[in-house]
Amino acid sequence: MSHYAEGDKVSYKGMEMPATVISGPYPTHGAARWLICKADNTVTLARESELAPIRDQRERVAAAAYRAATDQTWPPALWGTRSKYLRVADAAIAELEKPTAKRPLRAGDRIRILRAGLEFAEVKHGEVLSVLDVVGDSLHAKTNKLERGYYIFSLAGEGAGWERV
Repeated sequence: MSHYAEGDKVSYKGMEMPATVISGPYPTHGAARWLICKADNTVTLARESELAPIRDQRERVAAAAYRAATDQTWPPALWGTRSKYLRVADAAIAELEKPTAKRPLRAGDRIRILRAGLEFAEVKHGEVLSVLDVVGDSLHAKTNKLERGYYIFSLAGEGAGWERV
């Protein structure tokens, strides 16, 4: 059970503007309920499952974007404006949370084989090879047991057939 205090700002299901907790919880059939004041100054007895703490990071990013674009403070923004900047904040946070791209393989890097006989090469599971070159969508790798020549593996095999060491 969440614990909200009087005056806490919360997110109310289906509404962009925050609501303010007036009091609660009130036990009712099925779920606890909290008395809240919505942004339009209407009072509602809301189920606890319809409330969530405001994501502070989202609000801070939206407020910063709004201040940078308009030189105005965030709280008095109209609901349409607020909604637009919250979408901007969501997009910015999602972009920052994406995993960063791996650097490309290059000569001297090492790979570990994950499947014996990968792409018909005479390699064993766990064997470590040195990358000689990357050409197009394949890599050329050499092991100590080869006197001359090299093996060619597809770059698409990363994670399934081989991994970086």
